[in-house]
Amino acid sequence: MTLIEKNKINRRIAILSLIVALGVVLHRLEVLIPLPSPWIKLGLANVMSLVTLIFFGLRDAVTVTLLRIMLGSIIGGTFLSPTFFLSL
Repeated sequence: MTLIEKNKINRRIAILSLIVALGVVLHRLEVLIPLPSPWIKLGLANVMSLVTLIFFGLRDAVTVTLLRIMLGSIIGGTFLSPTFFLSL
């Protein structure tokens, strides 16, 4: 593997990591928005999954979505709860 190929792989991983981080931030900021019903959410974090799907493909979009859900639920304190499993 050449240096250019390694740089492309590292760049892709860095960009996907930033997308996951931004998705987690949007996931947590969504809690602050008041909604008329407690079980309805806007789904702002799903925008990051759609961006990944458009620019990187299905495999990376699924990876970003699963990482975002897991990290967001760990930070929010709902990991392995019924709401976590419903979000999968």
